[in-house]
Amino acid sequence: MSVEASVHAQAWASLASLIAGAPVMRFATRAGKYPRPRLVPPRITRSLPNRAAAVMVHGSDGSVQTLCLDLDTSKALQGVVDADAAAISALVTSCGLRFVADHSPSGGRHIYIPLVERLAAEDARELVEALASRFPSLDPGPHQNITDGCIRPPGSWHKSMTGHQVLDTPLHEAYDIMRLRNPATAVAALRRALAASIRQVRTRKDARTTAGLTVATTPRTTGLLSARGTSVLRKVARTGIYDTARYKSASEARMAVLSTSLTSRSLFPKFRNA
Repeated sequence: MSVEASVHAQAWASLASLIAGAPVMRFATRAGKYPRPRLVPPRITRSLPNRAAAVMVHGSDGSVQTLCLDLDTSKALQGVVDADAAAISALVTSCGLRFVADHSPSGGRHIYIPLVERLAAEDARELVEALASRFPSLDPGPHQNITDGCIRPPGSWHKSMTGHQVLDTPLHEAYDIMRLRNPATAVAALRRALAASIRQVRTRKDARTTAGLTVATTPRTTGLLSARGTSVLRKVARTGIYDTARYKSASEARMAVLSTSLTSRSLFPKFRNA
């Protein structure tokens, strides 16, 4: 094994499990997608997979132990990605948060913020969407789908198989950050720093929910929606917007999605790239 290959293998072995919300992974197809396995999902191994692999952002209950920020060159130019990464790094550091960073052959960047206390899916999503409202290259996708959100950790092959996720943080420091993690007080500081953006995210969500309820209560569409329950739950999983007349809380809506996903492989036919 070459020195470079050994570096990537060590990054994977040290960090993949500490980033993941659940101890399982998915492999990329030739099209660069990360579909749900037909059988039991493979568990994260210490040895580096020989193809592109992504770890799941959420646990079985929907909670996360790492905020995974995906800055993507498909959303913005390289200069914007780099500038956003620097600005986000400065912001989270000012809040007392430590993080791990890597970059991909395509120029994209990942920032991983490990948490001592796991966050509920909706709370993590709100923070990431608030950041995305400020930084145009940030793709909130991994945190917007509680059953299929995933991300390639440091060391993994890129989906193009032209290179790896290259760790920017020194490995010994990255391992220390992921092992010790960030306290809830630092997460609260980030929430305060993003207060204005969080209000904007909530306002947009309330507007979409109101519009969705208006459509759902129209007599002409009520039967259609009930006849296509899986379509409704697919939308809940993708957007986080749920019918408050059907579910009393976000937790109840999330459990409905998780329960249905266990019995229906066709509920989520399309998956977002990590």
